[in-house]
Amino acid sequence: MKKLLLLLLSFLFLASCASGPTETAGTAVERYLRAKAASDAETIQQLLCADMESNLEREIQTFAGVQIESIEGLSCQQVGQTETVACTGEIVALYGTEQNRFPVTSYRVVQEDGEWKWCGESY
Repeated sequence: MKKLLLLLLSFLFLASCASGPTETAGTAVERYLRAKAASDAETIQQLLCADMESNLEREIQTFAGVQIESIEGLSCQQVGQTETVACTGEIVALYGTEQNRFPVTSYRVVQEDGEWKWCGESY
């Protein structure tokens, strides 16, 4: 019985490893944008690609000192099988009493260690 249980657990482990990223590229970008709006350093660091690590502090501070009112209509989808994720929606922020809207755009993503990572704007 123990051998059968070990075999079953091994199979489940291997199947989970072979299934690829547990999150879509679009979902990873949505999480990244929400973390950036909230200045959530831990999540930003987790979702930032290796090529962008030197920009970590800048990414964390993007909305520092700004009150984020909302993120409206955020939806992100990978463009085919490319490394581009196209997003719609906007981040609504207050600078003092002035409301500003920051439209989201398209972003580059890469897979690192089996996970999708945000790697800057796509041009």
